[in-house]
Amino acid sequence: MIDLRIEALREYIDFNVGAKVGVESDTNGFRHGLTLWFEDLGRTRGPLIYLGPSGLKRHEVILRFADYSRSVVEEINAAPEEKLFTARALLQTITGDAVSSTFPEGMDTQNWKIDSAKFEMRFERRNIDQPLSEGELEKTSNEIVLPLMGALAELIGYEEIAETMDEDVLFEGAVRISNIRIRERNPRNRLLCLRIHGEHCQICGFAPMERYGKAGNILEVHHLQPLSLNDSSRPYSPKDDLIPLCPNCHRAVHSRRPLPYTPDEIRDLMNDR
Repeated sequence: MIDLRIEALREYIDFNVGAKVGVESDTNGFRHGLTLWFEDLGRTRGPLIYLGPSGLKRHEVILRFADYSRSVVEEINAAPEEKLFTARALLQTITGDAVSSTFPEGMDTQNWKIDSAKFEMRFERRNIDQPLSEGELEKTSNEIVLPLMGALAELIGYEEIAETMDEDVLFEGAVRISNIRIRERNPRNRLLCLRIHGEHCQICGFAPMERYGKAGNILEVHHLQPLSLNDSSRPYSPKDDLIPLCPNCHRAVHSRRPLPYTPDEIRDLMNDR
């Protein structure tokens, strides 16, 4: 596959998981696949993901840990509950009749946890007419490898740098606003948001990837919960609290302060024109 498109695939995964990823073609006889890893950990100190054909009309994706992964597994095992929630939610978006998953005994999509370097996870995508084609390998990458890499990046703890506060933000609200912005900017929250809600704006319906191709990966993430409710005891959920918006609608939502417009209010304003 991949000689022609491996760099584009690497850049796409980098952007969506928020960490530098290494990707190489993996050739075994007549079978051509991919091996992926996190660049800062290399191929010896972290998780390795293999994607390749299996049988006549199948792809398999295998997660294993390299020989010297103990310290990384310990970090993953100590990840906060919020990160584990996001990681599990990402893998729960890998769905479809043609996709199956295999976890260690006693684990499933709801309760899996990486607790040792012997942890292994497998996915299989079936009924593929041309399993060696670039298009099918790319589709499996998007459907399985991307959320799997995102889940691992979340558990390892790759972080996005929070943007600087606006000068007119009141001090007492700064911490809450910062938390919301960090969640919106977290690439795994964004990835989960897009996989759940689709790659189109939830206000105007614009789908930039359809319009601009690979240059259209520009949807932004908006936090639905008003600041005034942020002290409530309800757990934060990237699945329920975030929606994708195009840059124009996102700017319009935040044009009112301190309480942003709701999506319904923006739709009403658009309909009044």
